[in-house]
Amino acid sequence: ALRSIFLMIKLNKKYKFDHLIFYNYNIETAIPAWFAKTFLGIPIIVDYEDGYFAVDQCKKIEKIIINKLENILCNKIQGAILVTSKLQSRIKDKKNVIVRGIINEEIYNIAVSNKREINNKEPVILYSGGLDEERGIKILLESLRFTSQKFKLVVTGQGILESYVREYSDERQC
Repeated sequence: ALRSIFLMIKLNKKYKFDHLIFYNYNIETAIPAWFAKTFLGIPIIVDYEDGYFAVDQCKKIEKIIINKLENILCNKIQGAILVTSKLQSRIKDKKNVIVRGIINEEIYNIAVSNKREINNKEPVILYSGGLDEERGIKILLESLRFTSQKFKLVVTGQGILESYVREYSDERQC
């Protein structure tokens, strides 16, 4: 988490992020998101897929920590990307969009219509997290292939899909 915070500070100076999307409420992503909102003023959006509160493999102490992070950050998020309407009750009254595994132009247009005006500049998308199948970086990159919208993608993290991310970056020139 600490490495992500330092890298985020450095990259934010260069790119000035419009928003930060963080994955679930796990420690590796929630703490940097809290820092981004609290100290850098970057609006944050949670990509809430499975809710660690319901995962049996989590140890009791992990569930307690994750629930605390969820309670702290829920008041700071601007909105949420959810995979099921059942998670809506956990984000209180925040704006949200439910995406059940398929990204298409209609969903994209709904999502950006709730956003402030882009003012003819490329939006900046920051992904900060593990570069593996579980964290969803491959799904994000595959989904971005379907948009004609120009954007700047900034990826931070480590994992077994680092070469995949580099190939995507070279291909898109981002």
